[in-house]
Amino acid sequence: MAAENGTPGAGRRLAVLGAGVMGSGIAAPAVGHGIAVSLIDPDRRRLDEAPAKIDHQVRMARLMGALPDEAVPGALVTDEGCRPCGLLLELVRAGHLGRKSGRGFYEYEGEQA
Repeated sequence: MAAENGTPGAGRRLAVLGAGVMGSGIAAPAVGHGIAVSLIDPDRRRLDEAPAKIDHQVRMARLMGALPDEAVPGALVTDEGCRPCGLLLELVRAGHLGRKSGRGFYEYEGEQA
């Protein structure tokens, strides 16, 4: 599915959790094919290093002929994390989820460190 500019991934978005070796390796071909990528990692150092690594990988892929010549690289956005949705926060505050209730994404039993 090519957009008007001929880039196969134009208009598509991808979120990649983790900016380490694997996350950068997943993000690079997506960016190279014109997909907008949000790279999320709590480690600010990894996020700071990721754009240069991804740019290098995209340039190498283009030199090797692994990317379409007409592809316009997608945008890369780095972020330290995601905020929880409002409903989740309300349920925790009301005591319906979380440690106080003993219910949620994990089973809470006894004292938690």
